[in-house]
Amino acid sequence: MEIIQLISSIATPIIVLIIGIIIARKVEDIKNQSIKKKEWQIKWSENFFHIFQELNETTENILFLLFEASELNKSDKGNSPECEEKIDRINKLTPELQRKGFAIRTQLYLAPQRSKEFIDLLDKLFEQIRGVFNSKTGNLDAIHSTLMELNQKAKLAHSEILELL
Repeated sequence: MEIIQLISSIATPIIVLIIGIIIARKVEDIKNQSIKKKEWQIKWSENFFHIFQELNETTENILFLLFEASELNKSDKGNSPECEEKIDRINKLTPELQRKGFAIRTQLYLAPQRSKEFIDLLDKLFEQIRGVFNSKTGNLDAIHSTLMELNQKAKLAHSEILELL
């Protein structure tokens, strides 16, 4: 009986130690997986944010050039070299805007709940820009308003990528 008590008194702490080590390893594995997932989310959310900033900047550049070309057009300088230069710059920025639009759409698969409304607004923005460019006149305030709304949707998509929502 004493031998059993002795073995029991020695084995119990060893078993508790082994179980504790196993639990600690599992907790550490879960923690490491969680950290890796969060790092991935941060990386991709930063990438989304960077692409959106570039898209936003390109859109603002195009809007400003459209405004200037529209003003020249209103003052009967629509065929002037200055106006043609602005239109050339817009023509050079348009493929860049389209590339950024494609890139941001690719990123939106990470935010499936927000992607449809974001893409719908992005399409609306592109259509508004195209309309002003083709007619050389239009409501730039409406485009700016759509851009601000798109910024709000980008914020929500960014939060979804980070799983904050």
